[in-house]
Amino acid sequence: MAFQGSSLSERLVSVLRRRLIDAERLNCESRPLWSAVTVEPEDAAAFLGPQNVDESLIEQLLFGLTLRSVA
Repeated sequence: MAFQGSSLSERLVSVLRRRLIDAERLNCESRPLWSAVTVEPEDAAAFLGPQNVDESLIEQLLFGLTLRSVA
């Protein structure tokens, strides 16, 4: 499982590491960082900066946004 760590930041880094390992194993030509969803630099800075961020809420939203329909 790639989603490991004691904080949301650690779990996201864990997922990134796993994606990079899988890309190397599968001989991908580019890094697996592309997404149809983009983040503004200000949003990333707010997450990384000293502001209070509700990591639990962000994590719940991530799970909700990544659910797949099984039809």
